Amino acid sequence: MEANSKLKVNRSDDIRHQVHITDVPLSAFKEKRNHYSLKVKKKYKYQKAVIKVALDKSIIKNKQDMNEESVSIGFTDDTIHIFIERESADTLLTKRIGRHRIAYNPIATDNLSIKVKSIFKQTFYKNVLLPRINQMKIKEKHTNHQKQEKGPYTSEDLRRRDFHYADMFPYHNSPNSDGNRSRNEVFGGAFSGISRSGGKRKKRR
Repeated sequence: MEANSKLKVNRSDDIRHQVHITDVPLSAFKEKRNHYSLKVKKKYKYQKAVIKVALDKSIIKNKQDMNEESVSIGFTDDTIHIFIERESADTLLTKRIGRHRIAYNPIATDNLSIKVKSIFKQTFYKNVLLPRINQMKIKEKHTNHQKQEKGPYTSEDLRRRDFHYADMFPYHNSPNSDGNRSRNEVFGGAFSGISRSGGKRKKRR
């Protein structure tokens, strides 16, 4: 059985607490009246997590996969996998002496009940979580600044882009080789003295 508990910073204003318990043998659940219960304790470098799960007997018996609110449960042979994700987890953090605590019930029904509690060291909050949030704020500010600075594309921007991509790849035929042009057509620009047939353009007298 593997258990993982972490705070994930998706955006500076989107901090989520995720718990992933994998390969839990069904024999690890204890039978209690009409349900089975499981208690997982895990100690990490910066935190201690406790997860309590209560499942109706019918779920275990039928090996019934579930997706309820922020909880996903799946079965593989005689093992069970549980995934929990709580949004806005930073708003649930309460400060204690030398630590931060988060506790919540992602789901509580007659068939399924889960309780989550994680205690983070003060050093984790100060040295890991806050720097992650600040780095994300800087990244978002830089991205927004680039968008504002870039602005909408003009027709000139699009024309330059087309020429840029055209020159990236070799081609053997002129892009205008399918056009209807007369034999006497003359190119403009620096080649105004060259006719389409390749000879010098005769001057009128």
